[in-house]
Amino acid sequence: MCIITTCPDPKPSWEEFASFYSSYQLGTALGKGSYGCVFLAKALYSQASYAVKVQTSRRTAAQKIQHAKVMASVPTKSDMDSEHPNAEIWKLCATHRNVVHFVQMCQEADIYYMVMEACDCSLFDRLIDNPKWHWDQLTGDLFQLVAGLQHLHTHRVLHSDIKAENALYGGSDGRTLKLADFGLAVYITPNDGPLTRARGSRSYMAPEMLAGEGYGFPADARNAKKKSQVSE
Repeated sequence: MCIITTCPDPKPSWEEFASFYSSYQLGTALGKGSYGCVFLAKALYSQASYAVKVQTSRRTAAQKIQHAKVMASVPTKSDMDSEHPNAEIWKLCATHRNVVHFVQMCQEADIYYMVMEACDCSLFDRLIDNPKWHWDQLTGDLFQLVAGLQHLHTHRVLHSDIKAENALYGGSDGRTLKLADFGLAVYITPNDGPLTRARGSRSYMAPEMLAGEGYGFPADARNAKKKSQVSE
């Protein structure tokens, strides 16, 4: 006789990262996007200020594939987060001065907290506040944007959502332009073919992405070019 027993579902393995509230105090909201909300946060011990992106844990099939690709291609696997592929991709390129610095991944139950350096404002904000901004100033900032993109592409990361809202001013002088929001970023291995699924904000998409054609790293550059045209 075969006896079938029903086992209870295993407890979710949520306790993989440090507790957020044991180290930080959540502050006021800074903004809201399709994939989470961003808040100010203060470290309890140092009183230093940070920004933190808060989102629930929902890994799609595409994210699982990205996670497997990154883990297979990066030698320092022990430093990578096992449950959040976008954080893993961000870490690959977060040491550059023109990329927002990734500080730490924290967790409370099934909610993730991505702690990052706090920046002053976005390129979009500055263009709205000063629409007649001198072209020489804007050109210098666009050079910083290109430097950040080159760094990403050197590490085989496609940002996929280059726009004025995702370029933030930070640094000690508040004038360093930094790429932010890696929620749609893709890690592309040398063996990958062209991507086909459209990503990012439609008004900034490269022509080949809008047309449903295959695209790769040049799409980021074309998105940046569109941004410079909008800024003129």
